[in-house]
Amino acid sequence: MLIAISEGMRVDARRAVKGPTYVCPGCEKAVILHKCLVKADHFQHKSEQACEWSRGETEAHLKAKEYVQAEFERRGIRAETEYIIDTMPGDRRADVMLWTPGGSMVAIELQHTSIDPRNLAERVAAYARVGIRQCWIPFVPDVVWKKGAATKFGWIRQGYSPRTFETWLHRMQGKNGVWMFDRRDSNFWLATLRPHTVYKEHRYYIDSSGEERSSGGYEYISDSKRDLHLTGPHNLESLMVHRLEIRAGRWAGVGWPKMRIAWLQPRPLDDHFPAPTP
Repeated sequence: MLIAISEGMRVDARRAVKGPTYVCPGCEKAVILHKCLVKADHFQHKSEQACEWSRGETEAHLKAKEYVQAEFERRGIRAETEYIIDTMPGDRRADVMLWTPGGSMVAIELQHTSIDPRNLAERVAAYARVGIRQCWIPFVPDVVWKKGAATKFGWIRQGYSPRTFETWLHRMQGKNGVWMFDRRDSNFWLATLRPHTVYKEHRYYIDSSGEERSSGGYEYISDSKRDLHLTGPHNLESLMVHRLEIRAGRWAGVGWPKMRIAWLQPRPLDDHFPAPTP
C-alpha cells in the first residue's frame, strides 16, 4: 500500500520517514515502511494474512498509481492515491483521486487484475451517486503484445479473448472505446473491441450412413473472441481530462446508470496543458 496513517494523518510512502508509528487505514494494525531503490516505496503488514487491504496488490499497480499521481501533481493539481470514500461498497479506496480547480472530484481506477462485473457495477454506481466522475483503465494484458502486430495507427491483437469486465466497460462506453495502460513504459492506448471473423475450413467426410458429405467453406463471427485495436501510444503528459456523458444501459444482466464520467483526450500540440474540466 502507498498510504498509511500516523497520528491521525494520511502519509504517503514516498514522503514518509523511518521512525514514526504507521498503521493500516483498513485494519488499523501496524505496518512497516519500506524505502526501495527499484520498487515503489510502500507500507506492508508484518503479516499479509492479517488484512485484506493490501492483499493481492501488485508492484505494477503500485507503480502505476504513483506515476499517475505524480503527473497530475506536476501540473499543480491535487492528487491522492488510495483515497477512501465512505459511501463506496467493499474496498472503499480510489486508486487516484483528483480535485479540479472548481472542486469536483475525479477518480482514476487502474485495473490490473480481473474484477467481477457486478462488483465493478457497484463501484460505478456508487461513484455516480455522489457525483464523482470516474475513469476506469484496465492494464493491457501481456498476451496482446506477444501475439499481436503493429498497424498504421497502433497495434492489433486478433482473436483476443477479452476479460468479462473489459467487455462490460466497452459496452458501457460504447463507440468511445476504453483507455488501457501499458505497464512496460507507462503509456496509454485507446482500445476498441471489434467483431472477430473466423473461417470454417471446407472439408469432405463420410457420415454414419456411408454417404459422402461436405461442410465448411464459410466465415462466421466468433461469439467469444474479438479483435482488439489499440490506438497510440499516448503518454499521460499529452492527455487532458474531459467529461463524457454516458447513457444508462445493461449488458449480461449487469447495468449502469446515466452519468458523467471522466475521459482522457489527446490535447492539441499547440495547446498548453489545462487542468481537468470542472
